[in-house]
Amino acid sequence: MNTIAPHFSAIVPMNELFQLHKEVFKAMTLNQMEAMKMFEENKVVLVEGMAGTGKSILALERAKNLSKRNEDTLIICFNRFLKEYFVNYIDKYASGIKVMNLHNLYYYHNKSYCKKLTKEVQIDLLKTILSNIDDFPFSNIIIDEAQDFSYEILDLFYNIVKEKSGNFYAFYDINQKHNDNNSDKWLLEFEAPRCKLFNNCRNTVEITETISKLNLIEKTTSKYEVRGMYPQLYIQDNPVVLVDKLKEKISYYKSEGIDYKDMVILSLNSSLELDEKRFEGLNVSIKEKDNHILLTTVRKFKGLEAEVVFIIDIPDSIFDNEKEKNLFYIALSRARHITEGFLVFNEKEKNKFKQSLGASDELMKNKLFEKFSIKLIE
Repeated sequence: MNTIAPHFSAIVPMNELFQLHKEVFKAMTLNQMEAMKMFEENKVVLVEGMAGTGKSILALERAKNLSKRNEDTLIICFNRFLKEYFVNYIDKYASGIKVMNLHNLYYYHNKSYCKKLTKEVQIDLLKTILSNIDDFPFSNIIIDEAQDFSYEILDLFYNIVKEKSGNFYAFYDINQKHNDNNSDKWLLEFEAPRCKLFNNCRNTVEITETISKLNLIEKTTSKYEVRGMYPQLYIQDNPVVLVDKLKEKISYYKSEGIDYKDMVILSLNSSLELDEKRFEGLNVSIKEKDNHILLTTVRKFKGLEAEVVFIIDIPDSIFDNEKEKNLFYIALSRARHITEGFLVFNEKEKNKFKQSLGASDELMKNKLFEKFSIKLIE
């Protein structure tokens, strides 16, 4: 019994089934620790892997191992939510490790906050650290989500470590790059030992299949065959109906024993456009709160995961705009077990959506499933 579907809940509650699958996912993560051998043999390693392949876990494990040697290690993250997750994880296991984003590093070095941390300010900060290298306490630097940092930033971090004769590890997925920095040039051209991860240790077989189809460059596999439901898209022309559908789905998963903390609503829009009022009557918050579902953007939730992911604010150009498709890929891959998207299209937008699939009304559902393994529900 390894398929997640509502009709199984009479036999095994969904939350218990998810817990059983979590143990399998943990085993898969441990299986990928074979990559750690490469870290022992090389002071510099670039680790590439699609979403769900265990990059963040490997980054944390390497930091823990370095701390056992009494070597101070700095983990650099891009977004706040991921940084907080890392801090909570590291606090349980190791000392001698600091987790920061660039805002934290600026404060750490200057003992003051920077209201606008522009690219120029970031570069000046790292150049100052490099020119005063003896005052910098960290010998080792580990960068997670390295594709979110510019060429110049990555190069400066590497040179800081080089001056300290330390270890440098960068973990990245070019497909999750959603801004116009030139990180891909540095990550793909820099000469260093490389490790590539292929086995998905987060998502079900069905979600893995979808994110692989969205990414035409490479494929990843769900090695332990944890099965579930295919991603679903609900399409309507009335936003009220869509919100009602979202309420219905949340109520259903809550009745199946899935806590609010294990669900998340991700918007493909910017954080400036987030509005809790759209979901009146639901326990939704743009900040993490007890007994509330987190409402945030895909960009802010990068590197994190939830049992159930609801995706909103999906544009009609989702499949023919590379940046939007990348964001959709990131959103889908946050879900360990279930992902459901909600489309609100007028007739013009619906036609544009069909054109992006190369399908008529009658064939739209078939085309969407054939191309991306996503089920469309009207």
